[in-house]
Order: sequence, then structure tokens, then C-alpha cells
Amino acid sequence: MSLRDGTFREAVDRRRALGTLALGGMAPVAALARQADGESRQPSSSRRVRSFVDFGALPDGATSVAALRSAINAAWLSALANGHDLYHPGGVYDIGDASFPWRQDAGVAGLLDCRNVTIFGNGPNSVFQTTSDDGADVFQLRAVRNLHFRNLCLKAVLNGDRGSGSNGVSVTGGYDNITLLDIWCEALPAVAKADHLDGGKALTIQCDRAADQTGFLKARMFARNCAFGFGLDANLATQARAKTAVDIDLVAEDCFAAVVVSALPSGVAVPSGTDIGLSIKVQSINCQKDLWLARAHGLTIDCRVITSKPAGDRRRGPSGEPWLAGEGRVEALVGAYVRNTRITLSGDKGECDHKLRIGSAAAGAAETYGTTSASEIVVDLAGTAAKGAIVLEDDHGPALTHSILVISAVTGDIPAALQSPAADNLIVHGAQAHLCNPTVAGVLTLSDGAGRGLAGEMRTTNGTIDLRRASSTARSTPDQLIATFSGDGGRVVAGIRVDGAPLSASILRNARPDGDIVAVRPEYGSDNQLVGYVPVYAGYKRAR
Repeated sequence: MSLRDGTFREAVDRRRALGTLALGGMAPVAALARQADGESRQPSSSRRVRSFVDFGALPDGATSVAALRSAINAAWLSALANGHDLYHPGGVYDIGDASFPWRQDAGVAGLLDCRNVTIFGNGPNSVFQTTSDDGADVFQLRAVRNLHFRNLCLKAVLNGDRGSGSNGVSVTGGYDNITLLDIWCEALPAVAKADHLDGGKALTIQCDRAADQTGFLKARMFARNCAFGFGLDANLATQARAKTAVDIDLVAEDCFAAVVVSALPSGVAVPSGTDIGLSIKVQSINCQKDLWLARAHGLTIDCRVITSKPAGDRRRGPSGEPWLAGEGRVEALVGAYVRNTRITLSGDKGECDHKLRIGSAAAGAAETYGTTSASEIVVDLAGTAAKGAIVLEDDHGPALTHSILVISAVTGDIPAALQSPAADNLIVHGAQAHLCNPTVAGVLTLSDGAGRGLAGEMRTTNGTIDLRRASSTARSTPDQLIATFSGDGGRVVAGIRVDGAPLSASILRNARPDGDIVAVRPEYGSDNQLVGYVPVYAGYKRAR
């Protein structure tokens, strides 16, 4: 599955096995990449289109950086003023150490209405690029709405490692009605800090201030050799009030982590139903980590893991050095204080340290601890985990509670702590199910040993528990048994016949009373009326 050989455009053609990145009736990615300059330039016949070249923006270094910046800025202002779309004809637009101009400056009061301007090109042939010493995001969409991008490639060059890294698309200050469809990002540079990687994300959303207006964003992107495919910085204190709808369709290859979602500890109580409004579908190919979630509430993630490289190769970035010193664990899911979240994880992780590392995190001043809870995690993941397939980390409270965990047998064993009644998890492991305090409404149906025929039923009738035989499996004659109780080895020690007569292995045969009657036991008929009493003697002797 590697894209190491050949150009990005050739790689797209080789990736036909992945299908199309598009949804619905959109064209396959390879077809988009092969569009010639004159083909399909206009996304909508009702809108006028102008090329960046019309404003003097010549690609591939044909003009100075200053002249290129001025031309692209002029094209952008014209699009905003006149409502036309902008076409990138191909080649590289490198504007140096500045982000492209589709953004607002700091200190704005609201979102800039971009009038549904679409900026589009010919896929990997149409490159927007920055080159800087300290980091420059290619697109820094700050406080904008009604803006769309199609069929473009984003790249960045970083001369040094002392400043910040460069992201492909950085969304800050708020957004609404933003689409990024068929966007290629390759080798975006990150800078390794003491405990994290700065920059290097294909798409990052950093709208975690209380004043940020968040709405709809749709992205369909491809990231290769980037530190992260997609990243989101959330604010749990304000997210419950936000009307956020983010839909991500991502292919991430040879990245440190395909998806990272995190939030800082909250200073106020976080509502139990907090949902950050994020839905992700991701194919993670040869990444060191696939899903890295910390204080993530209210996500829906479907992740397919594809592995063809050994673990050692996945720990190293494009330079051949480790992605992040001190963080060499290869793992599919890292989840700490994850709530109200649905995760489906499938595929093959190959050689790895762990498949799942689940735990708690410091929740903040208003909460005692941050347990991963109220979530549904479904995992069917092949591979060999050298340090344990499923590992719990409970340094900030219980690791996982009040959740549904469905784990295939090939994924690995379930830690005993997850099955504790106090954890209150519903666990399905292969063909085995573990339930805590189950409630059955209706009929509990029991099948025969082969799982086909009906053997019996348990139900409630008029407030009582009713256990009945299935007439389809045996005739209900008086000597048939309704229920039996067995000891070790399956030996029946007690039972109840269809005619109501009890069975008991405690009966003493060939015995006669010895002594006085010390008690009597009442016997009731099938109509629950008293029939009489059975005497209980002080002792019995064996009959001669």
C-alpha cells in the first residue's frame, strides 16, 4: 500500500483498490487527478470562474514571492467582491512564510461571509505551498463561513526545527459551511517539542475559545507522511452549547497518528451528554497510532487499520528519526476520559505494542476523575501485541465503566477489571457475553444444545416467574421434567415434574420414623390451596 515510489499523481492511480474517496456520485480520485487544464474548470454552471493566472499569479517561481502574494490577494478580493470562483491551473504557488489570504485578521467580531466562493484545481497537480523558517500553515481559515475548496494539493517546507511546524489547513476563530473535498497533503513538517509534535497536521480545528462560532465543516482529505491526518482541540466547558457538525473522510498513510482529538481539563462540570459533533471515517495505513483521544466527548469514529510495515518503520518519520522521542508505542486506540463515543475499529495492526490502551484522565477542578464511560467500542483487529492487546490505565480513576465493549477473539483477551460488577460494562468477547445486572423484558427463550430448537421459556405472568417447557421439543406428560438442578458432573440433585411433584437427591430410602413429630410442612395443590401437612420426625432409622 506504500506511496513511496512515483509521484503523488501516480500513487492515486495505484490506489484504486481503496475505491473512491468521494461520496455519492463524485468522480474517483484518480480521475480527478488526471483532469487537464481545460477540463471541468467550473464547478457550477451558474457561477463565473476566473483563474489565478488572470490576476498575474504565475506558478513555479515565474514571479517573485512578493508579486505572487499580491496577485493571489487580488484574486481573493475580487472573488469576495464579485462572487466568482477561483481556479488553480496547475503548478506550485509558493508564497513563502505567509498563509494564503482566505482568512480574517485577529480581533474580528464575527465570521466573514465568503459568498460560497470555491477555490479549485486539478488535484495533486495544483499545489499551494509555504516555505518558512519558523512555520507557516498553508491555509489558515480564520473566522470564515461559506467557503469551499476542491481538488488541491497542500505542501509546506520548513527550514529549521526551532519554531513551529506547518499545517495544511488550520481552522481557527470559528467557521460555518466550510467544505474541503479531495485535498492532498504530503510531508507537512512538524517540530518535535518536549512531549508533543507541533504542526504537521493535514487538517486541524482549533476553535476551543468560548467566543468561537462553530457550525458545519465537511472534509475529504488524503494525508501522507504528515505527523497527523486530522486533529481537533476541543473545549468541554463550551462544547455543550455549540452547534457543531464536523464530518471527516480521511485516508492517512505513514503518519504518526491518523486522528488526534484532545481537550484541556475543564474548570467547570461537564454535562453528561456533551457531544462535540464530530463524525470521522478513516483508513489508517502504516501509522504509528491510529486513534489518539484524550477528554473526547461525543464522537462517532469508523477506523479501518491497514498494515504492511514492521513496527520499527512505523515509529520513524520521513527523516528516518523517531516521530517523537519517548513515545515509541505502536497502538491502534489510545482513549483517556472518552465519553458518549462510538468507535468501530477493524483491520490488522501487525506488530504492535498494544491494540487498545484505555484509561482515565484528570477531568478538571469540578470533577473527581475522568473515566472512559458511556461509550460503545467495537474492535476486530488482527496483529501481535508484544505488551498486551488491551491495557488499562487507571491513574485518574477507573479505566472503563458503563460502556459496551465488543471484542473479537482475534483482538485479544479482556482484562478482568473490565468485567467487575462495579464497572457495569456489557462485554461481548467472541461468542461469550458478560452482563452486569441484566434486565429482561418479555420472554427469555432457551434453545436446545445445537441452538436451533426451542427448549423452554422463562417469563413473568401476573407478577410471578413462570418457567415452562416447549411443547415442540417434548410432550408435557406428568413424568416429564420442567426444571432440574445439577451438581458437579451434571448429576441431577433436584427437579420439578410437569405434575408439580418435586425431585430430591436428599430422600432417604428404606427408613422409618424414630421419635416424636417435631414439625410439619404444609403442602399446596396446583390451585395454591392448602391440601395438608407432611410430618417431620426427630429422626429416622434404616428399615431392616
